[in-house]
Amino acid sequence: MSKANHNQIFQDFEPLIIRGKNTTIKRQQERDGKTSSVKKSGMSDEAKKMANLANDTESTKVKTVSSDVAKRIRETRNAKKMTQKQLAGKVPMLQTDLQKYENGTALPNTKYLQKLQTLLGVKLLGLDKKPKQKAK
Repeated sequence: MSKANHNQIFQDFEPLIIRGKNTTIKRQQERDGKTSSVKKSGMSDEAKKMANLANDTESTKVKTVSSDVAKRIRETRNAKKMTQKQLAGKVPMLQTDLQKYENGTALPNTKYLQKLQTLLGVKLLGLDKKPKQKAK
């Protein structure tokens, strides 16, 4: 058996606190009262960007058929006593697309508008543009 070593070394452990960069400077500024309070938003930067996009109606709005065009198509078709299915078959286009044109939710397609204009005998192209005012 070996002899026990009675000359053991005891160390006095002190806690070591590791902080980020410039922590001592920040703590000193806090003690001196040289800090300013900034209220943080509950939203992250990404959430703020998404909220701004959702609220931005001007740049993200999709151009659809104007209400004047939709109204003319609907009224002229009814005056000629045609159903949507009949008119859509003559263009040719899907009946659901014609419904979208009459509701004003369709994306304008010049090809379809020209064919509708010819079949119905009414002006449809250029109605959504504002008339130019003459300079005095």
